[in-house]
Amino acid sequence: MITHEIPANNTIRLAMLVTRMDIGGVPDHIMTLLDGFGRNIDVTLITDSIHADHLADIENSGVKVHLLQMKRLVSVKSDLKALKNLRRILKDGQFNILHTHMSKAALLGAIVGTFSRDIIVVNTAHNLGFIAIPQYWKKAVFWAYDKIISALGFDAIITVSQMVANKIIRAKVAPGNRVHVITNGIRLQEFKASAKKETEFRREILGNAEGVIIVCVARLVWFKGIDTLINAFSRVLKEHPSARLAIIGDGELRDTLMAQTRQLGIEEFIHFCGERRDIPAILSASDLFVLSSVSEGLPISLLEAMAAQLPIVATDVGGISELILHGDTGYLVPARDPVKLAKNISDLLSDPNARRTLGKAGYNRLCTEFTQDAMVMRTEALYQQLLEGTTGEFVNV
Repeated sequence: MITHEIPANNTIRLAMLVTRMDIGGVPDHIMTLLDGFGRNIDVTLITDSIHADHLADIENSGVKVHLLQMKRLVSVKSDLKALKNLRRILKDGQFNILHTHMSKAALLGAIVGTFSRDIIVVNTAHNLGFIAIPQYWKKAVFWAYDKIISALGFDAIITVSQMVANKIIRAKVAPGNRVHVITNGIRLQEFKASAKKETEFRREILGNAEGVIIVCVARLVWFKGIDTLINAFSRVLKEHPSARLAIIGDGELRDTLMAQTRQLGIEEFIHFCGERRDIPAILSASDLFVLSSVSEGLPISLLEAMAAQLPIVATDVGGISELILHGDTGYLVPARDPVKLAKNISDLLSDPNARRTLGKAGYNRLCTEFTQDAMVMRTEALYQQLLEGTTGEFVNV
């Protein structure tokens, strides 16, 4: 481990490199860090684009921003240009640490770390894409990609769950002494929704009728398993015809999933609500949260559901079992199993007392283990240890 010069005034100059600040778990994670860092962290955000929902918060935070054009897919010409511009930004800013998030940012950061030992490079692995890919050749390509960039130039890799850390080490993507588990946390103060907004959402989904709302907050992409949720919900309706499913989020599979609801004849019972800003009110107004993913790290959407004291049914993939204790704070089911998913949903819809008990237990677990303060404190401590050259192996494999 190389010992770097510790800033004389104890202020760490941090460059946070994120491919895109769009809507989703990773940008929410970034916003939680930016909001929580102490005054000893001087942050500059470097990203390709910023969604309007984040713009005001970033401007109000006083965080400096550099826009850096990055294409999501590999493009030699574009990537070389982005790398050149990134190196200029880093040189001008005299940063101590570069912290990367998302694949393209990680690639650029790894190259910077390979050719410059004047800056510490940290990458957060929010998930392991190659684990869930069914095609062997694609899995091999993504594994090789992750291994190469990890070997190139990362001084440390942060994982958001113990599971992701274990997978990284067992797949030989990186050695254990460079892997550090820092679980996600959220800002609890954001989950104080107004009763008026809750009423408005229930009316939006149920109209004037009585019923229960099942909610899922997820991007409409293949690894979120929304097709399995829709199939499960078609079974739930046979026992609970007054139930409604609200899917919050957007993505490339929207049209395909809407066609699936029409084929099943249940389109009037499912609401595709798109991207929403009123997530706290939506969760507080709902009766049950479901996540049917086939691959995850440690989903922020589940933390948000726990903050709203919602009972949860989720698939047992990735780091979800580190959040949800089966039978205590929610129910876990196998991925891609609509029958078991439907049964657990139906059981909870039939038992309001169980829903309340699970919701309260989940909230208590969140408040003790998955807070913003804990995540920020551990991240700042890792930065300091990297500067001092005193990091050790944090994970248990």
